[in-house]
Amino acid sequence: MYVEEVSHEVTSRGKIVEAGSVKPIARDYEYYISLFPYDKTILDHIKLHGTVKGHEGKHFCSYILFDIDREDDLEGARKDALNLVSHLQSEYGLSPDDLWIWFSGAKGFHIAITSNTYGQLDACMGMGEAIKRAAIELASPVTLDVKIYEDKRIIRVENSMNKKTGLYKVALTHDELIINSIEDIKELARNPRTVEHKKPFRDIRINDLIARVVKSSFIQKEDSTPIETGFFLPGEKGNRNNKLFAQACILFSKTDLHEKSIRELLKSINMASGDLIADHEINTIVNSARTRRTKAEDAPIKVVDFSVMWTSFVDSLKDEDNKLSMLFPGIDRIFKGKLRSRVGVILGYGGAKKSLYAQNICYKNIMAGNRCLYSNMEMGLSDLTSRFIDIAVYGFNKALASQHIENEYRAGRDISGTVMKLGPMFSDKLLVSENSNMTCDKYDELITSLTNDRGRIDVLIVDGMSMMGGTGTEVERANEHSKQLKELAKKWNILVLPIVHVSRGDDLTTRDLTRRARGSEKIVDNADFFITFSQIKEANDYLPRQGFYHLWDKRGTGMRVEKSWHFEDESLSMTEDTETFKTYNDF
Repeated sequence: MYVEEVSHEVTSRGKIVEAGSVKPIARDYEYYISLFPYDKTILDHIKLHGTVKGHEGKHFCSYILFDIDREDDLEGARKDALNLVSHLQSEYGLSPDDLWIWFSGAKGFHIAITSNTYGQLDACMGMGEAIKRAAIELASPVTLDVKIYEDKRIIRVENSMNKKTGLYKVALTHDELIINSIEDIKELARNPRTVEHKKPFRDIRINDLIARVVKSSFIQKEDSTPIETGFFLPGEKGNRNNKLFAQACILFSKTDLHEKSIRELLKSINMASGDLIADHEINTIVNSARTRRTKAEDAPIKVVDFSVMWTSFVDSLKDEDNKLSMLFPGIDRIFKGKLRSRVGVILGYGGAKKSLYAQNICYKNIMAGNRCLYSNMEMGLSDLTSRFIDIAVYGFNKALASQHIENEYRAGRDISGTVMKLGPMFSDKLLVSENSNMTCDKYDELITSLTNDRGRIDVLIVDGMSMMGGTGTEVERANEHSKQLKELAKKWNILVLPIVHVSRGDDLTTRDLTRRARGSEKIVDNADFFITFSQIKEANDYLPRQGFYHLWDKRGTGMRVEKSWHFEDESLSMTEDTETFKTYNDF
């Protein structure tokens, strides 16, 4: 990738450099580079013409920039910048830590979403126009300066000076944007500065909702069949829901609108009817239209007689092939490895080690030759990798532990050979998905692809269920996800383990939290078994490396078991204690 470098004067155009050579060092002069990097055809063009003018090559997009300028109203610009961050968080589930924020040094603020958030885009013609469509869709209703979305546009570089104001373009944290007054921000901009981001660039993961908006901005719909006149008028009483569903299906199939925009349009049609249905019904209609499948894609209805039922029963008596494990012997004695087609919910408050338990299960099953798909929607990839390394290596080779590797790296020693020792422990049996806002349809597509490319998937861990996508309220999403995860487990004959947070109200030492599952009572109805993780308290302090688990095999044996567990100071490998604690009458 190549960018045009413009130094000191905006008119000093025509110098091309590699994009990676530009750094945000202090410059007490004007300094700009291309917003959309060029492909290598720019080099020959510059040799012939000495200017980027007239170049017809392709462009890249390393980040989507939102330019919020308010002439003579910097406070208004600051508030709009905050509104944009809040909007991206509430509508798309994007953390403020995923964003880059700058004061421009003059009229406003720049906010950027990096390509780690929406996925790397191939170079193409008309990049600026496509990104403009995406930016407007993502930022709505915040007004942007859309003049910047031109293929040959240049943008001021961080820590360069605006000669009109004498201020620098400087990076800000989200907290600084919230707390600081405009005068405070101007004071920060009197000198170049660096900001340490809470989330490293490498840990930013793809956000599926944002990726879909960006992708759709490049797509031209092929189906140009006209929509009949009056199609989007409100339906008559008795047929309103059916017509709203048909309208939503047309909007999904024939437009590039994001689902939130479709939801807003349906609400407007609903308002015009004069006989309103509830908003949650609109959300359900939109969700149904989004996940609608043609009859050819639907699985055929299956009916079996008793002979098939008998065969299934006899098969269930046989020893399980490729037995699965829940790590702890007390639990494995109940299930005896027969965990396929089941959904087991892992419950607990924050800090109860739910994710660590799921990661231990993952590694245990990998070592038994099973393949695990870990849907990582809450933890940074580097932290997750560190955990798996420590679970795997302690007990036989502490020289491969993550802290030792870090120490070696910081001491300047070569660690490149370490992956040759660690890799075989995982091979392709551990597969990690980093996409947020996953849905069961996406899991189905992913498992189909992985099964074809890698082989059978045995375990799916969803960390965590509250981060799954979809429309509607939290309760509506939980209803839909819990039902569909069960269908997914049965379809692929796999064990599905969603991690579910619990609502506040009980002590952190509470053993059974099934009634506290956050989201919906349907989570309890649709799951086959539950494991609650709770903490141990001694002398008013919670023990950091110990806890309890409480298992309820609700749909199977009905049995419950409760034991304590621990892990060592330097190891993250969890071990069940031998003593059993029974505190419930039905034990």
